[in-house]
Amino acid sequence: MNQSFEELVKQKAVVFGRIINENGFIVFQREDDMKKLNEIPEVELGFATLAMGRTVFQILPDGKIINYKGVDSHLENEESASNNLVGAKTAYISRPNKSYRDSMYPLNLVIFPGNRADMRIRGASPLEDLEIEADINSKMQGNGIKLPRIKVVREFTEEFALKYGLPIKVRGDLSEFKSDYKQEDLERKHRLMQNGDLVYHETVESGKKPESLREYFKRTGMYKNPELLEFAQANGFGIENFVQNVDSSYSLGQRYGQTERHLQNPFRISDIEYYIKMGRVDIIKNIVTFSESVQETNESMENYFARQMGTNLANMLNSGWICENFSHRQDFTLAGEMCDDTYKYFPEEFEHAKKYDDGKRMAVQKELRSKYICQIFALSSTIKVLQDEMILREKTPDEIKGVYETFIKTFVRTVDLDKVTEVFHTDAKKIFGLLAKTPQNFVEKMAEKQDKSGVSYDKEILQSHQNNKEFFDQVSASIAEGFGIKEVKKISREEELR
Repeated sequence: MNQSFEELVKQKAVVFGRIINENGFIVFQREDDMKKLNEIPEVELGFATLAMGRTVFQILPDGKIINYKGVDSHLENEESASNNLVGAKTAYISRPNKSYRDSMYPLNLVIFPGNRADMRIRGASPLEDLEIEADINSKMQGNGIKLPRIKVVREFTEEFALKYGLPIKVRGDLSEFKSDYKQEDLERKHRLMQNGDLVYHETVESGKKPESLREYFKRTGMYKNPELLEFAQANGFGIENFVQNVDSSYSLGQRYGQTERHLQNPFRISDIEYYIKMGRVDIIKNIVTFSESVQETNESMENYFARQMGTNLANMLNSGWICENFSHRQDFTLAGEMCDDTYKYFPEEFEHAKKYDDGKRMAVQKELRSKYICQIFALSSTIKVLQDEMILREKTPDEIKGVYETFIKTFVRTVDLDKVTEVFHTDAKKIFGLLAKTPQNFVEKMAEKQDKSGVSYDKEILQSHQNNKEFFDQVSASIAEGFGIKEVKKISREEELR
């Protein structure tokens, strides 16, 4: 085992355990006794980082890393780096006769900043989310964006769901589910079935349908659970608020499954961010050393990442993709791989908006334009995290500056102004020129939400980027300078309406 990686296990930055294959589904048996680290056969040895509560991974003898999403890694809430960074409040229910730590797929009620109520089953991944990620991943391949390779998407069988207390199939029919995007979900399933590079399997017997969360809560008695009731009421909610929010998000009921992904690096930017917050320079050093050992080039992890992220961002703009997750940096591995499902295709979404009346169409298209531009800052914030980590590790000012310059130069060199003009329906130089317009608050622009009641701001995004305003000013000026733009050109009303 890689020495720096073994140190991370000893430092409890990585948990370890045994991988158990149950009829094709992965179960993780967490261990705490370090003596067992060398007793578990290498082919059964699994790991999880603190940033990823529902994935585990294996490092194969040839060095390849396989990541399994939809697996409970048995993290305690206080261990979760993502909960710590986001500042979410959580209530949980253990399985009967088991502690929360030992329970498999225990239930959590979660309240995020901004008072957003949600329900999570720890370690479980909704099938619909896995399908979206696999479909987007397939579409984005070939655009010069670094992505993990998704090999398998499988829905849990009824046997597995019953064994681990997950939602099951009940009497009924899929036609009972009503939503605006149900047809879109069915079309996605068809594409996945036709994808020859993917093993895809779902199971819905004739005369049955997946449970809704409401049905699941009724069957399991969660509506009357005293811990959940106390948590909900203490925060000004009823249990039904959590249930409605979740049921409205999934068009075909509560279905769960697993995905197999091949990654270069299991660590995310959020791992670095968490250990900066904790002041754990020793752990950061080991993460950096391990990351450099899995790179194909002999350079610092930070420089490697900056070049790859500059390339990713430029090619996102060139090909019309939007990364719309501005609230955290958990979706980016330290090898610069773009993970998960928070991406939209600008041309498709822009065209789709034309079906609305003029008022709604203009609002939707304006929001798409804003996200297309603001992703520049969301992705560049990963560089700020690495600079902060380098300061903590006492790297020289030239080294710290060099990582930023690598990112900017790679981005400017890779952006194709003609392609961006075609995607955005506006002269690309005008777009990048607007970035140099001062004063601007790009943090507020990223967080801005507009509806009939007026303008509001997403608290999760504001919190995530509360210290990034000056950095974003620097990024916008550097990009404008990189393209030789000195004069800010206004986008005309006609261009806005295209």
